[in-house]
Amino acid sequence: QKKINDASEVLMSLPESDRYRQGVVSALVVLNTALGNKAAASKVLREAVDWHKKNKTSAVQLGELWHNAADFHMRCGDAATAANSLTELRKLNPKDMKTLAQLITAYAQV
Repeated sequence: QKKINDASEVLMSLPESDRYRQGVVSALVVLNTALGNKAAASKVLREAVDWHKKNKTSAVQLGELWHNAADFHMRCGDAATAANSLTELRKLNPKDMKTLAQLITAYAQV
């Protein structure tokens, strides 16, 4: 576990512009989940979304983060938070039927 924690600390020490890249965020979520710290994994996702919104990165990048956040929260049994993420994702692409179906599933589990 020390190696996992060390890896997480190294990634968290990266500058925000690197830390909030999709691959790094995914790695941090996996590492924090492996450490049993789902709250930290959720926080990384939230901070990444906030950073991308603040820095006005592409809608594609933001959409991927919202999708990953929703997926993570559904797997962790937090359907309400997943629904919030999917609602934001739906705002980016209101015609996406897959997101709508996932949102309905999340609401059904709240």
